[in-house]
Amino acid sequence: MDNALSSAGFSCNAFPGPFKCVKLDCEQSAFGRGALLQWYVGIKPNRSGGVVFAPSYINYGALMECPAETDVKEMEQRVLNGEGVE
Repeated sequence: MDNALSSAGFSCNAFPGPFKCVKLDCEQSAFGRGALLQWYVGIKPNRSGGVVFAPSYINYGALMECPAETDVKEMEQRVLNGEGVE
């Protein structure tokens, strides 16, 4: 799964940590730099004792502008390390 997500532009954590991948992008706006978008895929336990992939999506809207393109990979690594996008 991480190979497929990596080829789609996601940054994924290195094993042996828990599986998680993140991708940051921008929603273009006619005004300013646009809004930051975040896609995240991790795993969570299911009722039968296994795990399932858990995708999520955040549109930060007016809370966070798009970062400079050179900062995106650094921000993705911070999210993977649990530090957030700030």
